[in-house]
Amino acid sequence: MLKRLTVFVKFMISGGPAFLSALILNFLLVEFLHTPIPVAYCAILIFQLLLNYVIIKLFVFKSDGKLFDAKEMFTFFSGVLGFRVLDLLLYTFLTTYLSVYFMYAQVGNMLLFSVARFLFSEKILDKKQ
Repeated sequence: MLKRLTVFVKFMISGGPAFLSALILNFLLVEFLHTPIPVAYCAILIFQLLLNYVIIKLFVFKSDGKLFDAKEMFTFFSGVLGFRVLDLLLYTFLTTYLSVYFMYAQVGNMLLFSVARFLFSEKILDKKQ
């Protein structure tokens, strides 16, 4: 149990660079480029998906040595994309209909969906299960 918690903490920490970049890019897209909030967030989610795959493959889960495996990457992307669609729908609802500040919604969604994304990523990417 402690080992799995350690891996989860590494997973959360490894998401930091992509999440911090996403916060900054989202802020720039919305506040300075006046991109519609859902459109900006959609672009941010795709960016995070790509960066997170590489980071967790390198630093979190036991790998088979291949950084890019097309089948694995497709499975990972399609699964995490499902979580990201739910994320986007909730984010859009919160920001559009409940008038939640977009940055608060982004942080809240990150916390809400982290455990589900971890469990899925572990199943797909951890070769030492």
